[in-house]
Amino acid sequence: MIDAKTNCLKDLLEHQEPSELIDKRVIYQLLYKPTEKIKGISKNQLDEVLKKYLVLSELLKLLSDFKTLLSSCQSAGLSLWVEKTRALELKEITSFVTGIQRDYDSVKNAIDYSYNNGLAEGSVNKIKTIKRVMYGRNHFDMLKSKVLQLEALKKISVN
Repeated sequence: MIDAKTNCLKDLLEHQEPSELIDKRVIYQLLYKPTEKIKGISKNQLDEVLKKYLVLSELLKLLSDFKTLLSSCQSAGLSLWVEKTRALELKEITSFVTGIQRDYDSVKNAIDYSYNNGLAEGSVNKIKTIKRVMYGRNHFDMLKSKVLQLEALKKISVN
């Protein structure tokens, strides 16, 4: 019985096409970088992977479309992109699209306008860091003087 299983495995291995192993980290990099900038995979290897895994091909196309949509500053294609992405029916992507639909107006405005609240977020982050360092030491007056003191030092060092 064991010999029969061994022979079957040998037959399977002999008739199987040779294949290359590609590290999954290389595939993950495709989500963030253009193919030309990824080391560890050639154009031919990528073509073979995309032929074998059609979902990955669709996913990369949708990701590329979304990046183009964000950089174009025109939100007109957002609803079409959401529909195409929903049709793919991947759990993780569906969750992302649900979040976009929940805050559709915000996402649309983020695409259309170049405004952001980075300056305010940076100030809030600085105050929270100071609060963490000073935890349990004193009250609001001490926090206020510490923040103002750091801002004064910042102005002196810049000039």
